[in-house]
Amino acid sequence: MSSQTLKFEILSIDKNDLETKSLNQVQKLVEKRLNNLNTGDLVIMSSYDRIKHKTEHLSEAKFHLVYSVNSEKCLADLKSIPDIYNLAIPLEITKNLAESNPKINIIKSYTQLYNLGLKEYKNCFNSIELDFKTHLEYLPDDLNLDPVILNHGSLFYFFTPPADLNNNTAFIKIDENFYAFLNKNRLESYLETMEIETEIEIGEDGLNESINLDSSQVLDESCIPEKERDHEVEDFAKQFKKIYENDFRIYLKNLKPNEPLNATSLPQKKYNKETYDEDSGESVTLVFYFEKLDLDENGNINLVETSSFDKTEKCFFSPFLCKDYGPYFKTNLLCSFYNVGRSKNQEAQNFFLDLPIDLYNLIE
Repeated sequence: MSSQTLKFEILSIDKNDLETKSLNQVQKLVEKRLNNLNTGDLVIMSSYDRIKHKTEHLSEAKFHLVYSVNSEKCLADLKSIPDIYNLAIPLEITKNLAESNPKINIIKSYTQLYNLGLKEYKNCFNSIELDFKTHLEYLPDDLNLDPVILNHGSLFYFFTPPADLNNNTAFIKIDENFYAFLNKNRLESYLETMEIETEIEIGEDGLNESINLDSSQVLDESCIPEKERDHEVEDFAKQFKKIYENDFRIYLKNLKPNEPLNATSLPQKKYNKETYDEDSGESVTLVFYFEKLDLDENGNINLVETSSFDKTEKCFFSPFLCKDYGPYFKTNLLCSFYNVGRSKNQEAQNFFLDLPIDLYNLIE
């Protein structure tokens, strides 16, 4: 482990300069003081004496981070997480810090700074944004995140739990201190890349909402060798898809809070007619309690927010296109990774919201 630790510097600066000058202008006023600081170090600026006017100093203090561009020291603002009060060390800094000093333990170092007294500052950071790949060594051993989170969310380590969130944000708890932040705008962009389109079909029962997926996103049936094809499972999959993507969506939109939903783990092995009964026997079904839906402007479901069977955790189910040939082939399932045993010795499994028995019985 590197002996280098992160530092913070408290600078006194004229209040008028602090309020009226840009960060670049302020930087020029203090650049000599930056010489002994490195990427990731904190600079705290205030016009009040921190000893004589402690209350005013703590309330007014502005936090900035040091980073290097072409060997020149620069200052950056902390990142404000949308819609909540938390300030975070931004991803650009933690990535840069990991690259410039690979042996430094970023979480441990910022925790030490935080506990040295920074947490008493009103405007102090209380989280660190991390990159999944760059900071893998710091993350929980059993971390197995949904691709939606990895590609379209942000991973944070919190010194204090996130604040209450409004309808534009969603945190998924990973660990006591780790949370994945899902920005719904990013989630909508993710769905757009899947080219999900809503069409209205006219059936015997009137108008039904149907989700059509770009064919490039699913496996072409012609790519499946004939010896692996099973016409019974193909018929089942087509019926299941129609009910799941239409009737089940309607069912969810009429659910009331605290109503139970079953979720079943997806098969971990590819479909094999000879071993299917044995393989499916390894699946697990859990009860979750419905809380609310997040819908896009067209009424499509972005997220199903639930609580765990013991109501101690939030669990978010999001669209997941099943590409594995089998009973759910080509179906746009609502899935979430969940660790049944909540143990570091156990991996999370991909659970999908299952059909209620009345809808399941519609499959011939």
